[in-house]
Amino acid sequence: MDNQFCEGWQLLLKHGEGKTMKRTSLLLTAAISYFFTISGYNPLTQELDDDYRHLIQAPYTYSSPVIDGVLRPGEWDHAASNTVDFNNLGVAGNSGPGIVDSLDDMSYTFYVMYDDKFLYIGVDIKDDMYISTNYGQRFQWDMPVTWENDAVEYFFDGDLSRTPDSCRNPQETETGGQWIFGIEADDSPLPFVSPEIYGGKTRPYGSGPSDVWYAQTNVNVETNDWSQEARFALNIIGSPTAGSEIGFNICIDDVDVYNEQTLEPDFYTELREIQLYWTQWLYDPGMIATENTHEIEDYWGTLRFLEPVAVMHWSLF
Repeated sequence: MDNQFCEGWQLLLKHGEGKTMKRTSLLLTAAISYFFTISGYNPLTQELDDDYRHLIQAPYTYSSPVIDGVLRPGEWDHAASNTVDFNNLGVAGNSGPGIVDSLDDMSYTFYVMYDDKFLYIGVDIKDDMYISTNYGQRFQWDMPVTWENDAVEYFFDGDLSRTPDSCRNPQETETGGQWIFGIEADDSPLPFVSPEIYGGKTRPYGSGPSDVWYAQTNVNVETNDWSQEARFALNIIGSPTAGSEIGFNICIDDVDVYNEQTLEPDFYTELREIQLYWTQWLYDPGMIATENTHEIEDYWGTLRFLEPVAVMHWSLF
């Protein structure tokens, strides 16, 4: 076992030659994972790709979900999922007045699967206050600003270019970009999605057969927990097929500071308490990112599209 462990270290170090020193913690994590795997015990359940980025593998589905914001029992049973909180996988970005004070304030589970036409994503969010209309930011921007409300942001690097500066250019939005959905009809989704802002695209939104992107949000009025379901046509995120990989990330915008009458605090300040990302490569879980990481594809994780499984075999899974 000792020889196997040493060989694993050598492979990791060889792979990391020429990389930045920031990857040390990722290499250590991978080495520990390797050690526990060969010893028969592996507490590190997060899948990683060959570059030690977070990986989620979307299965093919023969039964598409109804996109209405309600994650019904059985609807996402065959999807892949990850649960994210600030103490586990999550990395904070662009934090505002504070950070989460408990797991009840911000944690979420997201689900992914696909069929011949769409990628489907369901998100189940634990929150202590749902904010859908942030009036302060309306005054600042003179328009609704989805990301200054409770919302979900989706990121796709369909050509897997891992652009190191910004995804907000026409070339990158041809195969993905940044997409933001809230709940209010005038807040979401148009025109507050970067493929529309930065790529100058006109893409049909809706639930019809020719529409290429769509999302719906549902809020539990008793608990303030909420959920969202979205679908994206494969042909706007790089046209992935079975076996393909694309860059991917997801984050939840959480707003807890809000006063409709006084607009306090000053509406020129950041009102989001936190953006909680699934991952930011080179940042350990629980860290607060100091860069504009939502624009940098190189920091995102990986979404892999699995081969379809014959219907008769689904009962095995």
